Amino acid sequence: MLLAVKLLISAGLIVLATELAKRSTLAGGIILSLPLTSVIALCWVWLESKSSQKVSDLSMSTLWMVIPSLVFFPTLALLLRAKAGFVLALPVSCLGTAAVYWVFMKVFAHVL
Repeated sequence: MLLAVKLLISAGLIVLATELAKRSTLAGGIILSLPLTSVIALCWVWLESKSSQKVSDLSMSTLWMVIPSLVFFPTLALLLRAKAGFVLALPVSCLGTAAVYWVFMKVFAHVL
């Protein structure tokens, strides 16, 4: 039952963002930029474990991983503006972001 609730809420946020983006890319961007997914995940971890330490650890890991994830958005936008096409720009942006995650984790392994 909890899994179904988690799926419905999580999917509902994606639907909300995409429907808003049809009317206003700014409104869709606001929903997507909010840490709603993180808040929901933190709540699920707390509800299932009642562990403040797990929530704290997840929160700090999320903070550190936001930094390399910021590569994705400008890369995608720049590739699309350069007429690379969505089918090429999306995977290139994902791979570029994955590469930055890997480097980030190697460089900052002692902090993470």
